[in-house]
Amino acid sequence: TTTALASANTGLFPEQHCIIGHTMYLKKLGVIASLISFSPVAELHKGTLLASGIEPRELINGSTIYEELSDDGIESAVLTKNAYRSSGLTRMIHAGAEIIAYNVASDMIVQLRKIIEAQKHRFIFAYWDAMDIAAHTYGAGKDEVLAEVRSFFYVLQTELFKMLNRKTAKKTSYFMTGDHGHITVKSSRRIIANDYPEFVKNIQIMPAGDSRASFIKTTEDGDARIRKFFAGLKGKVDLIPTDKAVQEGLFGMGKMSRDVREVLGDYLVLSEQDYAFIYKYRKGEEMDLIGYHGGLHQDEMLVPMIFGHFS
Repeated sequence: TTTALASANTGLFPEQHCIIGHTMYLKKLGVIASLISFSPVAELHKGTLLASGIEPRELINGSTIYEELSDDGIESAVLTKNAYRSSGLTRMIHAGAEIIAYNVASDMIVQLRKIIEAQKHRFIFAYWDAMDIAAHTYGAGKDEVLAEVRSFFYVLQTELFKMLNRKTAKKTSYFMTGDHGHITVKSSRRIIANDYPEFVKNIQIMPAGDSRASFIKTTEDGDARIRKFFAGLKGKVDLIPTDKAVQEGLFGMGKMSRDVREVLGDYLVLSEQDYAFIYKYRKGEEMDLIGYHGGLHQDEMLVPMIFGHFS
């Protein structure tokens, strides 16, 4: 989510904007942080890094699309859930936009219609998270997920498409897409990294990234043992040297930011098929997600894109 949204809001590849995972090693601070909660991963509290004075905008390279639009005299707005309004991630990827909060899909769509009709903002970005939450909870394509999709599109149809002022509608285009897909991972397919001493003892710091694609740095004498360990997981988890992953374009195309190269580590740990390689950052942490994303399965990578013009 963090990586895809950073790209969507900057127009840059991950190797350029420097946001490469749900969790990231922040070298300047010496911690692995969750970019959603904006706290060290082992903490339950949210916003710890904000409280310590860390400026989120400094963690992402390049300009956001809103900053570039502002430079051209174009005002923009972002509709995001109330819980995310002042989060570190919002301040990072939506810098330059007016942030407008909503609570549920219905008031998001109503507010979107009112913002469009006010014609103050020529560019509006709206983020809806309920389908993602449902897929994480119940699994990809389950009835609960499809019900949420149908509910959302009903509100979209009745509160926006049918009610939008016709004069304004004729001047307005829209683009709809997703930041990622989902796959279902059964409990039997979840590999808990903490359960393997031969793995834990031979890495310098906790893995970063996420359970479908994580980054590790081996100890000085642990490289061979790490490679042997993952050889035993062949067909479930693939160990890819970071340099190879970069050369194959897994982080984008073009010149890689030095900041990115420093946090990637030695290897990319890529879960195959419908497996997940999970590291528990806290003792007793429950791993109860069913839907996962972040790897190279086509169901994770391919998302619909809809372009249209109101009429």
